[in-house]
Amino acid sequence: MIDTKVPEIDLKMFQARDWKLEIFGCPACKEALVAEGDIMYCPSCRTVYQVDNGVPVLLSDQLKAPLFRQELPVKSYYLNERYDWTRDPKGLEYCYHHYRKWETWSALKKFLEPESLVLDVGCGTGLITGILSRNRYRTVALDLNRWALFQMNGKPYVAKAQADAESLPVQDESVDLVIATEVIEHLEEPGKTAEEMLRVTRPGGRIIGSVPNRHPLWNMRRQLSISCPGNEPFHRNFNRREIAELWQKAGRKAEISAICLGMNWLWIVKK
Repeated sequence: MIDTKVPEIDLKMFQARDWKLEIFGCPACKEALVAEGDIMYCPSCRTVYQVDNGVPVLLSDQLKAPLFRQELPVKSYYLNERYDWTRDPKGLEYCYHHYRKWETWSALKKFLEPESLVLDVGCGTGLITGILSRNRYRTVALDLNRWALFQMNGKPYVAKAQADAESLPVQDESVDLVIATEVIEHLEEPGKTAEEMLRVTRPGGRIIGSVPNRHPLWNMRRQLSISCPGNEPFHRNFNRREIAELWQKAGRKAEISAICLGMNWLWIVKK
């Protein structure tokens, strides 16, 4: 096992800060990180995080061991999933993903300014991150699945990190807009992620996300989908009241609307 605690390091040896380091935070204490080569380092709690082919592995020590031992069935499934939202979908599934992409973009672009810093939680292979990149918005893209993050190699204005949605490696109040599309339904404790997204959003910022609702078509998902693996350990469909209550418990009121021909809920929360 690698010892993640290191002796005193002269911080002058680290590179000058850039915009990504104004967002990335230690998973353990949420304080700012500094970077050098293939490590990121927390000067507050003195923990080191490895950087794998340019992607920081910002997972807590408490999560890494059971995750990689496959002791967390839900998280371990998404750690190893191989599905590309931008290339794999076929037929109706392709239409669905790309329709929700443009409906999401239509909602979120209203809140973007030229200097906005954006966080895409559960970004997958970049269905939404790709639009932000093409429009030159600086985006931190987080996902538990490192393979998915590597599919976005070369995208400008994007900083990627392997991360857990229930413990975001992001500094307090450091981003203007948080996006979480088709993520909450895969989480066993979505309330934790709602609280985390609020923590990292600046006052006046927005959190925008979507989840599948209880439209009857979802009952035929495995029959209609060509590339859906069909063996997900956890996939929850929400009604409007459940989304409202999720954000009420976090102390906020959500603006909720139906998208994708009534198959999904989209929420907008202002901090």
